[in-house]
Amino acid sequence: MEAAAAREAVEEAGVRGDIVGPALGPFQLPPKKGAAPGATPGAATMFALHVREELDVWPEGSQRARVWLPLTAAVAAPKHAWMRDAVAAWAAGRGWVVEPTADGEAVAAAAAAAA
Repeated sequence: MEAAAAREAVEEAGVRGDIVGPALGPFQLPPKKGAAPGATPGAATMFALHVREELDVWPEGSQRARVWLPLTAAVAAPKHAWMRDAVAAWAAGRGWVVEPTADGEAVAAAAAAAA
């Protein structure tokens, strides 16, 4: 599974690196739009990647933009809740607390600093 995740990172974001830590997930996905009633939901797993190389050209580079975000924005950015949950779980695993604010943005704080 890790090899597939590393391959996807190259294809979708044009980055190479080392997978760090345990897998995040699995996360249950709702059935796709138009799926038959009673369809089995899917599952997804995410991995953190320590990026060591950024490619100038990559397979899906014409379809996707690579964007680097601070943690607070990275938690709020994904359109799917399971992806937001995965990023928040990754942060929590490092002792960081990411909390939503009243306007829906995220605020992160180092929990270790408060201990």
